[in-house]
Amino acid sequence: MLKPALYLSFILAFGLLQIGCTPPQKEKSLSLSKINIVVFLGVECPISQQYSLTLEKLKDQFDAIDSMTFTAIFPEQISLSEANEFLNTYTLSFDPFIDKDLEWVKKLNASVTPEVFILTQDYKILYQGAIDNWYVRLGENRQHISQHFLGDNLQALINGANLPYPKTKAIGCLIEK
Repeated sequence: MLKPALYLSFILAFGLLQIGCTPPQKEKSLSLSKINIVVFLGVECPISQQYSLTLEKLKDQFDAIDSMTFTAIFPEQISLSEANEFLNTYTLSFDPFIDKDLEWVKKLNASVTPEVFILTQDYKILYQGAIDNWYVRLGENRQHISQHFLGDNLQALINGANLPYPKTKAIGCLIEK
């Protein structure tokens, strides 16, 4: 469930001020809930494009939980309309966030697209890495996915269990810093 924009801006500003940062000035504030699923995506990255169906299925599966939000961060010099065009083309219903100055890339130490983070409301990183183990390395993927890092971690959070995968290596298109 989306919260009013003013409430989200306040939470974002308050959280950033607590860790000594100023809120990034973007088209839209990055919403913070109890649990935040943040995916760095690149509009020209074929791996980002190929993961759209998987990401949307995960959002559909876990979106009913009020304490979770799903945000797509675009770490590139694009407009909000270009980000929305990507989301529409690949049927992703994530909230877009443009990180032109790479503030969130630096804050979270993101390196590729797609790369996923599960964050608490106070910016603690619960998970960083790949969506699953489909890609072995650039240009090589498995026929059968055997580890569902993001989905298993989200299910563990719902069940109150420890995350089975606190960190994995994301494989994707490099973020130019």
